Amino acid sequence: MKLKPLSAFILLAMPLAGVHAAALDRSGQSISAFLQTGNYAEIGYSDLTPEVSGRDTSGNSVPEMAEDYHFINAGLKVDINPQISLGLLYDQPYGAAAEYQGQNNFTANGNNYALNSSISIPNSAIGITGSTNVSVESHNLTALIGFKPMTNFTVFGGAAFQSIEGEVNLRGPAYSVLSGYSAMMDSDDGVGYVLGMAFEKPEIALKAAVTYRSEIDHELDTSETVSLPTAAFAALQGTAYKGVPAANVLADATQKLALVNAALAQDPNNVTLLTQQAQLQGAQSLATLAQLPASGDSKTKITTPQSVNLDFQTGIMKDTLVFANMRWVDWSSFSIKPSLFAQTTGIAVTGGLNLVDYTDDQWSANVGVGRKLTPDAAASLSVGWDSGAGNPITTLGPTEGYWNVGLGMRMNVSKAMDVSVGLKYFWLGDADAKVSSGTKVGEFTDNNAFAFGVKMGYHF
Repeated sequence: MKLKPLSAFILLAMPLAGVHAAALDRSGQSISAFLQTGNYAEIGYSDLTPEVSGRDTSGNSVPEMAEDYHFINAGLKVDINPQISLGLLYDQPYGAAAEYQGQNNFTANGNNYALNSSISIPNSAIGITGSTNVSVESHNLTALIGFKPMTNFTVFGGAAFQSIEGEVNLRGPAYSVLSGYSAMMDSDDGVGYVLGMAFEKPEIALKAAVTYRSEIDHELDTSETVSLPTAAFAALQGTAYKGVPAANVLADATQKLALVNAALAQDPNNVTLLTQQAQLQGAQSLATLAQLPASGDSKTKITTPQSVNLDFQTGIMKDTLVFANMRWVDWSSFSIKPSLFAQTTGIAVTGGLNLVDYTDDQWSANVGVGRKLTPDAAASLSVGWDSGAGNPITTLGPTEGYWNVGLGMRMNVSKAMDVSVGLKYFWLGDADAKVSSGTKVGEFTDNNAFAFGVKMGYHF
């Protein structure tokens, strides 16, 4: 069947291909502009408004904590000759924006640190204030060259130039001794590669493409601060070791603890000895923590994940086609482990903990139907699904995947120019929120998001 040009590329013209996904994934990293016929340029804008709320494990209400975010994408594709084409694509592939509010375990409200059964440190003693928040921003520029060795078949490849930066602040009892931790990660650039192939059969509006994107390594200059050493030192001043250097406290408490433990082996129910044991263990813990650095500068290694995108569309009747986009992202191999964070958590776990990591890979799919309505207008209806990246999941993004439904409209405003708009509603998956140790600290249920996008395309 022969389909006219408008519906022949309706899928590739619609905005909101990615807009929200698992973990830090945002744009979906589409190469649709490069698959357009002839010389082509586009620019698009997307806006997402999420509503994410829940309760902490103490039963406190956690009001809306996910912030709105906005990003742009752009693309340029030029045919050098019938066999060779060049492309330049811009997007913002990864991001996060969240800030907790209210009186709950994700805000600093005077609750105590709990080091063990006998020792706690008041937040108020060291002035911890504010709420947990995170911000991640990225930019990606992809340069592609395509070669058509035979009619209807194209192979392409190129380089992806990427920058990423972030900031995180942990506050509140949910983070225990890490309440007061902050990290600022400056922007760093990295380079990866892109490979793919595409097949088209214009007479039935068939287009299919598979695209692989490699990992990209980054080393971000990072400034960290942690309140724990200051808090531990302040608490140490309230013990019998007031005014004694932490190193001397550790040596003395360790020596005395060995004697007490030996005595308890002979008299395990001695109340006086048990009390001394708890006090010495508390002093030992405080002295160890007080000797940690309270701040530091280092480089944080981050590797953004490899991914595969599959795009497909085909005509099913005159002026009507079906389409599908599928995506896999290797989030289970991703982690962020700043130096001071690892050193601080290394007191409890050998090697320290990750600030952020994910247990599962992301799988997502978007399927739908598009139809030409008039000579200058077409519309689409789609349904989307995303697996999420594991559950429980980090408190910095406590949702597990989604279902969505989307509507799109494309209008020719001139012979060369078209404008597309799209709307999507998301049912976000319920999730348990965890901290780095794996401890569950909250539940987030019955959440949603709304997205809007607009894109302008120009054929020349």
